[in-house]
Amino acid sequence: MCPGCEQGGGPPDCIIRTCSKERGYELCSECPNLKGCDKFNWLGDYAEPLKELLKESTGKSKQEIIEEAISKMEH
Repeated sequence: MCPGCEQGGGPPDCIIRTCSKERGYELCSECPNLKGCDKFNWLGDYAEPLKELLKESTGKSKQEIIEEAISKMEH
């Protein structure tokens, strides 16, 4: 499974990372087309579980994800 770009993991030439950067996203989960994205296919059996994990943050910026996490911790 991909260790994640934010953690410094994954191959530097990852097509998901490259696509995200080309579209101006910090995180692949910011992309509103994540569900139908075929760039995850190289992950094999992990593609769908990873997309499911990212589903909650799809379309949100890194800042929005951080703010939501902080809000959940405060309540």
